[in-house]
Amino acid sequence: MKIVISFKYLDVIFTTGGSFNATYDSLHKSLFTLKSYLIRFPNMTDMHKLDLFDKLIEPILNYSCEIWGVNDAVKLENIHIHFRKSILGVRSQTNNNFVYVE
Repeated sequence: MKIVISFKYLDVIFTTGGSFNATYDSLHKSLFTLKSYLIRFPNMTDMHKLDLFDKLIEPILNYSCEIWGVNDAVKLENIHIHFRKSILGVRSQTNNNFVYVE
């Protein structure tokens, strides 16, 4: 039997220390990859971009979030709001309420 320090299951990285920082790093990489693919399709509507986020990134955010996301719910929300702001082309300092309304 082999003892491991961490393992990845459905893009959630579980570590022996109980930290999920590696999961957040993985989510940021996944989000960057999605945004780099979206650049290739400039005529894609914002609704389609959000739909891709809902189908590719959101399942990772929702899987076991009751365990790993409770303490860091703000980090999870920041991932979502960052993507929305990048789609709308607004500055990162833009008020989040305006982004949600749009």
